[in-house]
Amino acid sequence: MPVRQDAQLEKLIDETLKKSEFQSLEEFLQGDINEDACQKCTKQFINKLDKVIRRELDKNNVKNASLVLSGLHKFGKTLSIQAADGVTVMIKQGLVDKISIKM
Repeated sequence: MPVRQDAQLEKLIDETLKKSEFQSLEEFLQGDINEDACQKCTKQFINKLDKVIRRELDKNNVKNASLVLSGLHKFGKTLSIQAADGVTVMIKQGLVDKISIKM
């Protein structure tokens, strides 16, 4: 079953979390994608982002952590988490604080 375009980012973050495989995410971000298309994400998306970024930084793999953050940057304006503005939800759940503390 193909993944809906509006859920592609979270699916790829899941893949990186489970398999530590970043090639698909990199190809997706470099590909011809509509950055204005809404990226719908589940409530767990923020925890997944946090886990992947922390894991990669703990392994001193800045390239992979940056790749995840670039996806967040690319789709930040159109991210929707449970039908709410993604950036607002990320701030409320503390992802922005976690990033600033870690870096």
